[in-house]
Amino acid sequence: MTKTMHFVAVLPPDSVQEQVNGFKEYIAQTWGPRHAFRSPPHITLLPPFHWPADQLNALKTALLEFSASRNPFDVGLLNFDFFPPGVIFVNPVPNPDLTLLYHELHTRVCTLFDPATFHIARPFHAHMTIAHRDVQPADFPAIRSYFEQQTFQAKFRVNRLTFLSLYAQEWEIDTTFPFQPIEII
Repeated sequence: MTKTMHFVAVLPPDSVQEQVNGFKEYIAQTWGPRHAFRSPPHITLLPPFHWPADQLNALKTALLEFSASRNPFDVGLLNFDFFPPGVIFVNPVPNPDLTLLYHELHTRVCTLFDPATFHIARPFHAHMTIAHRDVQPADFPAIRSYFEQQTFQAKFRVNRLTFLSLYAQEWEIDTTFPFQPIEII
């Protein structure tokens, strides 16, 4: 049985993605790390997992049904933060709606499918990575120092989940699942 790699995330609009990609580009040009370019700017909700190719429709149906029951909400981004020894990220403002989305999505897929597939090793800490795996330990202090002095602020509406798939070592948007807006009468 062929298994493919996927993850589920929240993606900001193109205008915010362009700004975040600018930070990735600065890091790449100044210190060399390019690994973060393998995926569009995002906040991960379900980290990368292997999934049987012949069961993708069942998973996508579950994601569609889950998303249809969600209401849109706003996420703020404010400056930068770090996971030493090598992760640099745009820092989302603490957001109970985002945390709830993460927990409810994780609970839903673990109820419907094998929970071991979606095992999460760490607690949820929302972040939008701009450099990680290929950051050299010797460069991390300089990168950190630079971004500690920078400011960045943005806000965007979360109104869909994005399902990404790994093709030729690049993460590509596979499917989006829109939220259902509430109607106030």
